[in-house]
Amino acid sequence: MYAMAMGCDIIVVLILPLAFGVEGPLFSAPIADVVTFLVMIIMVKSVMKELNVSAKKDEV
Repeated sequence: MYAMAMGCDIIVVLILPLAFGVEGPLFSAPIADVVTFLVMIIMVKSVMKELNVSAKKDEV
């Protein structure tokens, strides 16, 4: 997960200065953290669904 956060941070650091100028890098860390959190939520939901399906198969 740390590698994904670093990759997202690098992308945001490169893009935000184009939109916000000098303040772009200041906004990059919080935005990268939010994006990483959202992706993590999606991944956790997917894994939880798989675990629930496998648990139901084991019960039968």
